Amino acid sequence: MSVPTFDGKDSDSLVFWVREIEIALSAGQIYDARAQVAFALSNLGGRARMGYSP
Repeated sequence: MSVPTFDGKDSDSLVFWVREIEIALSAGQIYDARAQVAFALSNLGGRARMGYSP
């Protein structure tokens, strides 16, 4: 599954990115909450990625 990376530069694109994540999770039949979070975090970049620590 390919989802654009969210880098936090354009807050308007956050809603679009979240929707893309939801579509990818549904298409991939990923229902486990931890797997969903891991998938979303793996698609963060730039400033947005710096906001969390694994």
